[in-house]
Amino acid sequence: MGHERRSDPARRTRRVAIGPAGIILVTSLLVAACGAAAASPSSADVSPSPAATPMPSADPDASPLADVTVTSKRYPYTLTVPGDAVAIAPTLATAAWDGTTRIDSADAHTDWLGFEGDRTFFIYGAPIGTSLADFAASSQAQVAEWHDCPDTPESTADVTVGGSPGRLHLFHCQGLLVMKLMTVANGFGLVLNQIGPDADPAAEQALLLDRVADLTWTN
Repeated sequence: MGHERRSDPARRTRRVAIGPAGIILVTSLLVAACGAAAASPSSADVSPSPAATPMPSADPDASPLADVTVTSKRYPYTLTVPGDAVAIAPTLATAAWDGTTRIDSADAHTDWLGFEGDRTFFIYGAPIGTSLADFAASSQAQVAEWHDCPDTPESTADVTVGGSPGRLHLFHCQGLLVMKLMTVANGFGLVLNQIGPDADPAAEQALLLDRVADLTWTN
């Protein structure tokens, strides 16, 4: 099913572009999820990580924060999210994923950022020759192998992302709420992930879909 983004014109007066020409970094990594790129990967999906200075908090008396646009160097998409949703500025992947190598949230293969509320969001992907259903099943099997998460999700939903079909998996892993959103376009599969504190699953799903509604494929 589709999902329409609710837009606030007053909030969308400026955009901050983050892409190959330069990445706007507020500070060093803060990762609510597993191992940072500069460190050895942890055996868990989520582990402590170095502290970092967050992006400025929204002041109700100040102008709205600019939207943040992530233009991936390694994967065929751009994504724009509201500035007031972003707590840690994005970092882009420095290496393309090969489809099999273990993924940690903030390693060299992921584009990642911190959403407010201690939610870590990251994206990776690879060319695929399978259906969306098979890609989603494979992605769940991989996270189960890599991080000892469940083999099957607690719930699934068929959604639309960037005009393409997607499959959203929701499950708990190591006490945290995890959402994996797989989508495929023109033979390329993306995996959009959010890891955060346990919260109402329906509300978290709706919030994530709202924040990724402005994803655009570039392939």
